[in-house]
Amino acid sequence: MCFDFLGHGESTGIMTEATLRGRLREAETATKLLVGDGLQTIVASSMGGYIAAMVAPTLKPQNLILFCPAAYPDEALDLKFDDNFGILARRPGAYVTSSAFTALSSFRGNLLIFGAGNDKNIPRGVLERYLECATVAKSRRLVWLENAEHRIHVWLEENAIPRAEVLSEVLALINEHHERA
Repeated sequence: MCFDFLGHGESTGIMTEATLRGRLREAETATKLLVGDGLQTIVASSMGGYIAAMVAPTLKPQNLILFCPAAYPDEALDLKFDDNFGILARRPGAYVTSSAFTALSSFRGNLLIFGAGNDKNIPRGVLERYLECATVAKSRRLVWLENAEHRIHVWLEENAIPRAEVLSEVLALINEHHERA
């Protein structure tokens, strides 16, 4: 299943009216409605990575695959996505108090994180903190794509060798789970 949050892609809604808390509700509702129980894998990027980490304890996926996941302080949960949100989100070190790290600390599935070495939006420390906090995960791994930028999927479309390596990592993680089941 793939869906766009309100205000993104082909969805309805206005981006500047959205909030992180609203996106959390959207993710949980869409997943329960369209997938039901037994969720196997969540793949998410950037803000979606933050949302995925936050809902992982509730949805309990077997695998969590994050690309350049963001992290936000709790005081940003109810801010609309306007200039005030951006100021708070970009404040140096703001991510340190994110509840996403606490949420991920109870995640018991497999965690695979891809980081972009040239990411101007998400500090390396965010990805490293996600990895550090996943203390009870079955497996956890952080893979750096040193030449990639934050829009990692666009970069992967243009770079066949790293794209093949990413796909291989993802398939290995998913296949490993299926072989054990």
